Parts: sequence; structure tokens; C-alpha cells
Amino acid sequence: MISNSETETSKPKHRPVNATRNPLPDDVNTWLSLKSAAAKLDLSEDTILRRAVSWCPERVPKRIRYKHLRLDDNTREERRYFERDLEAMLVIR
Repeated sequence: MISNSETETSKPKHRPVNATRNPLPDDVNTWLSLKSAAAKLDLSEDTILRRAVSWCPERVPKRIRYKHLRLDDNTREERRYFERDLEAMLVIR
């Protein structure tokens, strides 16, 4: 027979939503494609495009900064969205 204390420890513990997010180290800059940015926030690509602003050094509230980046010499430049700005929009209200 299983004691009550054993069943309590075997149950999965729920973590708060914000505890599952791993913040990026300060020296790491990650850039996401439009599709990945939309998936991260569970928004449409159109919404990401409406909230996008061209890169500037300071963060713009409620906006997502982007740069045109080239992944390789033989590829075209594409918009990449700054992941820190995306994470800043994940505030639980």
C-alpha cells in the first residue's frame, strides 16, 4: 500500500508560467524570423509586422525592433526580430 506522503511526491508539480522562461544572458542577442516571432507570442505575422520598428539602440515600449540581416554571403537580407523585445511583450496581466 502507498502512503499519502509518497503519492504527494509522485505528482508533477506545476510551476508558474514565468518560471518556465529562461531569460537570455546579457551578452547574447538572438534574432528570430517573422514566423518564429509570431509563434513565440502566439500572434499573427501581420500583428508582428504592425508592431515592428527599425533598429534603434533603446527599447521602444510595445514595439519589436528588427534588423535586416544576411545569414550567408549568398542569401538575401531578411528582417530578423530581436528576441528580447518579444520576451518583454510576454508580460502576464
